[in-house]
Parts: sequence; C-alpha cells; structure tokens
Amino acid sequence: MTYATFLVTLGLLRLSEGLAIQATETLFDQSRLGVPVKDLKTAAGGYVIDFGLGTPSQNFVLRLDLGWNRLMLPSSQCKDTLCQEKGRHKFNEKASTTFLDSKFESVSQYSNTAFDGNLVKDIAQFGGYSIPGLEFLDATYLTTDGNFSTNIPGFDGVFGLAPFIPSSAGEGITSPLKRLVGNNSLAQNIFSLELPHGPQPASGNRAEGNLTFGISRFDPLDTAIIALPISDRSFRRNAWVLQANNISFGPHIIPPDYNEVELSLDRPGIILPIPYAQKINDMIKLPSSKTAPYVVNCEGRSDMPEFIMDVGTSLGLPMFFRLSAYEYTIESMAGDDNAARCESLFTESRLPYGIVLGSAVLEKYISVWDLDLRELRLKKLAMSQL
Repeated sequence: MTYATFLVTLGLLRLSEGLAIQATETLFDQSRLGVPVKDLKTAAGGYVIDFGLGTPSQNFVLRLDLGWNRLMLPSSQCKDTLCQEKGRHKFNEKASTTFLDSKFESVSQYSNTAFDGNLVKDIAQFGGYSIPGLEFLDATYLTTDGNFSTNIPGFDGVFGLAPFIPSSAGEGITSPLKRLVGNNSLAQNIFSLELPHGPQPASGNRAEGNLTFGISRFDPLDTAIIALPISDRSFRRNAWVLQANNISFGPHIIPPDYNEVELSLDRPGIILPIPYAQKINDMIKLPSSKTAPYVVNCEGRSDMPEFIMDVGTSLGLPMFFRLSAYEYTIESMAGDDNAARCESLFTESRLPYGIVLGSAVLEKYISVWDLDLRELRLKKLAMSQL
C-alpha cells in the first residue's frame, strides 16, 4: 500500500479531482502514528500520554481513562494550591495564536477534584493527529475535597476513552476521540491500546505502551484473538462493560446479579464482592500470607484454576473469556536479589455488587476497542513480555 492510498483509506485526503483536505478538518501525519503510553508513577497510579495544545504547541501530561469523555486542563490564571504543585503544566491562553474563548462557564468533577472555568477551543496535537478548534475546559479554579488527598498528582488532565455511539459523536460534551470520529478522520471507529507491561523492576522503568486510533494492530484472521461483546449498558454508564452470563472459579459460581463487568484503567485489580474475593484468595494464597495483597506461589500458577466468564454467544456457540493464574496475578521484582514475587489481583469490593477487571489484567493483552461493532478484541501478549 502506498502512502497516498493509506491516506485515502483513512479518509483524510481526497485525491479525486485534485481536491485537498480543508484546513478545518483533522490532519494526519503517518510518520507520527501512535502515542507512547507511560506508567504514572504516583499514588494515583494509571497511565499517561503526552498531549499538545495551542500554537505554538504547549505540552501536557494526560491520564487515560476508559470511563471519561471530557478534556479539561488547568489555566495559567489558576492560583489555587493544586495549580501550583511542582511539575504542573498550565495552559497559557495569551501565548497561543489559535485560542478561542466561548465565555461560557462550566464545572467538571473528576474523582474528588473540581475543574471550574470556561469552555474554550484551540488546536490539539497527539499521535500524529492535529485537531483545530478542539473544545476543552480551561480551569481557572482547581479544588479538592479536604477529606481526601488529591487524585491528580503527576498529570494535568484526563484523556477520555469512554464509549459512545458514533452517530452521536458531535453531540454534547466533546473529547479528542469524539472529534476524530465526528470528523470522519478514522478508517474504523476504533482505538488500539497496548499498556506498559512486564514485572515492575525494583528500579527503572517498564517498556512503554502505545495508543493508536482508527487502525487495528491485529490480523483479522488471527485465531488467537478473543472478541468480547460490549453490553448496551456501556453507553448509558459511560464505561466499557461486559455482560457475563456466568462467572466461575473452580467450584465457586458468582451469581448472575453480580455479572456486569466493568473494564478500568484507574483500578488495578479484579474487584469482586467480598465473599467471592475471600473464597478465591483462600484457595490460591500461601498459608503465610495473612493480609492483602495476598502472595501466591509463582511456581504453582500453572496448577491454579481458571477464572472463567461466559460472555454470550457468537454464531450460536458460547463465548468464554478465560483468565489463567498468569493473568489474575501480578509479578514484581523485590528484595536485594531482585527475586520474583507474585500477588493475587482479586480484591474485595466495598459494595455488594459489581465486578471490575482492572489495568493489571488489561496489561497482559493488546486490545482493540470497537465503537461500531460494539466489541473488545484482545490478543494475549507472549509470556516473555509479561
């Protein structure tokens, strides 16, 4: 495929009749395809990407969130304590020649932090894309609930990847992903995500991940791909949700009332109602491990039961998403000898309902999130990469 054909396929360049792309449309640079994804090394945890905004471009660090859809950033006019934290990047409106202020005030609450300011527009650059007139909340006030520590150390704002119906991309609150879809900038309304992965070394960094838009990183004929249908409730809950008909672990069955499974990047573990998390951890933990996170025998993982979710049918056949002990445990390097330590990812929920598959599970896969087909496609990373 030639470079020109590639651009036509993406819908970013009209070659017929010599028509060039309009200046107001999304521009794409193939040489910069994809955004590096890095670990957020603070108590908040999660993953971040670099993001450019304004002319000339001002750089920001945004946290990825599968349950969020609004872009907001602290303004250079913000004098609150949170805005003065070391390393905080603030948007300088006066320094950008493409900045537009709507004068329309808005407030957005992310976790326990309130962003209060005006809705504004400016050009955004990320992953090879350039989006003129991207709307975002320019926060002149940044406040947090005094009962909790702030949840925004190490990043400036949030890059939302919440699901939405593509035909509604131009409605309501916009986001970078919504603009890409609404502008017909993508060959497919998908994004592909590879998270940083592998054991966390005692010192140093793990390999970076990657986030791409519109292009699948899979061969569609690859039989190793797992396709999981996304529940229609995803679009009402503003979160990627699987509807599992049945969940089992060895002899234990989790009742259907609990089988709505949310996928999350801001929570690391597999969150289950307390009785089920306790039963599973009692089955797999070492006798000497008395408190969470429970330690398991790294060498014995091949003999542990699978965590199995029945997620529906395809062509009349049942579909199962199976997690082996290598997926429901996390391995790190600890001690002076950098020895392997394995811990259970099963975590007790404070609520009597709801299940979450967190980031430590998603790290084990390359994933494609498809808005058109309403499905999540996964391919397990090679063991040497975990």
